[in-house]
Amino acid sequence: MSEDGAVFLQKLADLINKKYATTVETVDINYHIGKLLYERYNAQGSHKIPGVAIALTKKNAPVSSDFLMDAYRVANALDENMFAELKRRRRTLSWFEVVRECTLPPLGNTKEACDYWENYLKRIEDSHLQADFVVKHYENLPDSVKVQAEGLLISLGYNINRERVSKILHTGDIHFDDNDLLGDVCKSAAHLLKKARAECPDIVVVSGDLLNTRLSHDSPALKHAVEFVIDLGSISPVFLLIGTFSHDGASIEIFKNLNTVHEVYVSEKIEMVGFKNGRFAPIAEYVKGLDAIIYALPPVSKANILANFDDDRQNANANVSDLLRDIFQMWGLVSAQAKADGVMTIISAHGTLTGSVTSTGQRMVGKDIEFGYGDIQMAGADVGCLSHIHKAQQYGSMFYSGSIAKLNAGEVEDKGFWIHEMTEAGLKSGFMVIPTRDIIRKDFEGLPGIDDLPEVTKDALVRITYRVGEEDVHVINEQEIKDKILALGASEVRIERSIVPKQEVRAAGISGLSTLADKFRKSCEIVGVEVTESLEQKIETLQRPLDMVCVELGIEPPKKKVKLF
Repeated sequence: MSEDGAVFLQKLADLINKKYATTVETVDINYHIGKLLYERYNAQGSHKIPGVAIALTKKNAPVSSDFLMDAYRVANALDENMFAELKRRRRTLSWFEVVRECTLPPLGNTKEACDYWENYLKRIEDSHLQADFVVKHYENLPDSVKVQAEGLLISLGYNINRERVSKILHTGDIHFDDNDLLGDVCKSAAHLLKKARAECPDIVVVSGDLLNTRLSHDSPALKHAVEFVIDLGSISPVFLLIGTFSHDGASIEIFKNLNTVHEVYVSEKIEMVGFKNGRFAPIAEYVKGLDAIIYALPPVSKANILANFDDDRQNANANVSDLLRDIFQMWGLVSAQAKADGVMTIISAHGTLTGSVTSTGQRMVGKDIEFGYGDIQMAGADVGCLSHIHKAQQYGSMFYSGSIAKLNAGEVEDKGFWIHEMTEAGLKSGFMVIPTRDIIRKDFEGLPGIDDLPEVTKDALVRITYRVGEEDVHVINEQEIKDKILALGASEVRIERSIVPKQEVRAAGISGLSTLADKFRKSCEIVGVEVTESLEQKIETLQRPLDMVCVELGIEPPKKKVKLF
C-alpha cells in the first residue's frame, strides 16, 4: 500500500474510533467519513468500499461495508454547504434520516442492488423507521429480495398490498391543557390509541383544537399531547389541522418536527394536500396516482376576511360566502377527477356548519365563518371530518367528531371518535364510544346543606360552589359534604367557596331595600342602635317633598334660584 493510501486509511480509522468513543449523535463524524471516501474515489469508487472495510478491520477499526457505502453515498449527494443547511433546518438529525432522505439506494435486478438489499433486510429487525424505507422503494426492489421483504414487512404490521386509502380515523377537539381535566383527557386519548391499533386506519385526521391554550415547552399537557401524536404516528400517517388560534395557536409548531414512524403533517391554511405512499404534500391541481386527497379548511374569522373588503358589511358578508363557495367548487372539480380514478377525497375542517347543535342543544351562531351543508357538498368530498363543536353529530357525509372527554357540565352526550371506511357499497361510518365520567355542577345560592346535594352518577366528577359570609365560614362542614357525595358513587369532589367580607354583606343587605326608612332601620339593626318613634318620624319627614313639609309647619318655602344664562 502506498504512503498516501496508508495516510487515508489512518484518517478513516481515527474517525471510526472517535465515532465509537462517543455516546452522542455521530452524524457529523459519519459525514466526514463519507467525505474522505468520496474525495479519494470520486463517483466511481463504490466497488472499492468492501476492500476498505477489510483494511480498516486489520487496523483495529472494524466497520461494515454497508455503513461505508451509506456514508459514501451521502457525501456523493451532499456537499458541505448542503449538509450544513440540512442540520440548520432540523432540530434533531439522525444518521438514518440523512441516508434515507438524501441518497438513492441501488434498485433493479443488478448484483449491487441484490447485495445491498439482502444486507439491509438482515439489519432491520423491528425498526419501523427502516421498514418505512423499504416500503418506499418496494416496487423497485430486486425480484430476488421482494419475497423476503414482503414477509418481513407483514410481520411488522405493514400492508404493502394496500393501493388506496379506504379507512380513516377521525377525531378532534381534544383540548390538552394544564387543568383539572388533564387526567380525563389523557385516559380518553389512551382509549383512542388502543382502538386505533386494533382498527389499523390508513390515515388519522385530527381536525383541530388538539390543545386548549398556548402551552410552554415544559408544560405537562404539551408533553402528553406530543406523546399522543407520536403514538398516533406509530400507527398511521397523521393529518393535523390547526384549530382555533386561541387554542392551538403558536404551540402547534412543535408537532412539525416530531420523530415519528409515520409522517405527521400539520396544515395551517386553506389548501389541498395529496397523500401518496405514506407521505403528504400540498398540490395545486389534481395529480394522478395519489392514494387520497385532503382539503384543509382551518378556522377563519369573519373579521379576518372582512378586513380585506372595502364594500359595506352586508355586501362583504356576501363576498365571504362567495369566496368559500368558490373554494368548494374548485375542490369539486378535483373530486370529480379523483372519483373517476377511485381516489378517496376528504375534507378536514374546523368551523361551524350551519344548523349544527351544541351539547346544550343550542344552534351555533357566532363570529366564525359558517358554511352551509349545500355549499360544502359542492366540494364533492367522500367524507367531511369536522371539529369545533364538542357534540358528535352527522349531516349526510359531514361528521363532527366531538370532544373525546367531557370538558364541562353541559356535555352529557357520549364521547368518542369516528371510523370512516369507503366500501364497494359506499361510505360506512361508525362512532366508537370512549368511556368517560360525567361532570356534575351544583351552584348553591345560599349555604349548601347535606340534604340538598345533586344527583350523582357513578364515577362522576362533582363540583360544588357556594358563597358564605365571613362570620359563617365555620358553619359549613365541607368534609361531610365530600364524604356524602363520594358515598353516592362519585369518583372526585371539588368544593369551591367564595368568602364574602362582613362589610360587603352589610352593603348588599342595605342596597337591596327600596325606601330610605327601610334602609335606615336595616343600618340601625346592623350596628345595634335602637330605632325610636321620634327617629322614625324624622326619617318619614325627610322622604316628603320640601314644599309639603313647609306648608305643614306654616313657613314659607325657600325661593328657587332662576338661572339668567
